[in-house]
Amino acid sequence: MIPVWTGIFSAIMFVIIKAAGLLRVDEEHEKIVTLYERGVADYSMPRLWESYVQYSQKRYAEREDGDAAKPKLLNDARLVAERALACVGTHFTEGQRIWELQRSFEIGILEALGSDDNMQSLRVRHCFLTQIATPGRGTASAWEAYKSWEREAAMIDSVQ
Repeated sequence: MIPVWTGIFSAIMFVIIKAAGLLRVDEEHEKIVTLYERGVADYSMPRLWESYVQYSQKRYAEREDGDAAKPKLLNDARLVAERALACVGTHFTEGQRIWELQRSFEIGILEALGSDDNMQSLRVRHCFLTQIATPGRGTASAWEAYKSWEREAAMIDSVQ
């Protein structure tokens, strides 16, 4: 039998995720963040954290490159992901999805900056190695992706 509180928290999570999708992002951003913060404080579920990470990364990605708010949004997205990884990144079956979100996000930034950005390359490598060191369902696929990424990075470096 499923406890009643599980259903309540699932309903709350559903409301938060739907509200984040329905509200106008710029005008209602603080309300969305407050909903997410309440949700993760009350019930730290991997899927809720995943939605929060996606929301913060999407908010960053939607801004134009010259936008003055973009560096702050990048920092915010990284902080949300770091918190999510600290809270649920070790969840054996669902934690790897958050690792993959963050890794893809950082790879996207590296591709936008160009492969010669050493600091961002180190950030991507750190993402891979930390994910691989964290036991979970996706560890083997993360290892394969890492080897492929390193081979690709080596080929780009040899061409330049």
